Amino acid sequence: MKFKRNLRIEASIPTTSLADIVFLLLVFFIISTTFVTQPAIKIKLPEATTRELEPTEAVIIFLDAQDHLYINEEEVRWDRNLSDILKPKIYASRDKLVVIKADRDVYFGKVVKLMDIAKQAGAQRLAVATQPPAEKER
Repeated sequence: MKFKRNLRIEASIPTTSLADIVFLLLVFFIISTTFVTQPAIKIKLPEATTRELEPTEAVIIFLDAQDHLYINEEEVRWDRNLSDILKPKIYASRDKLVVIKADRDVYFGKVVKLMDIAKQAGAQRLAVATQPPAEKER
């Protein structure tokens, strides 16, 4: 007498379509991520314990260790009339805020000169950018 064998049906998960879905999710998250770009100007900011977030509407003046001056990442020469260059940028800014990002090795007198020029150009508020102090190893 012949007995009927029980046929086992094995359930399997199709992994090829799962890999496609994971890949599409990965591509979606990569594309939808917003990236914060840092300017290409190399500046070592001085350290300070108090710090505020940088407003997006500010006019930013960069001064690197080699005394190169940049206004909103556009290089400007010191011999030009900086007040005339700053005026339209400050008046276009809603906050009338000027942030000075000077390298920590820059002569302080140049930073004060930039602050004075910014005030003459119509800046209502001034800020000097710093970075938090590095954690000391224990």
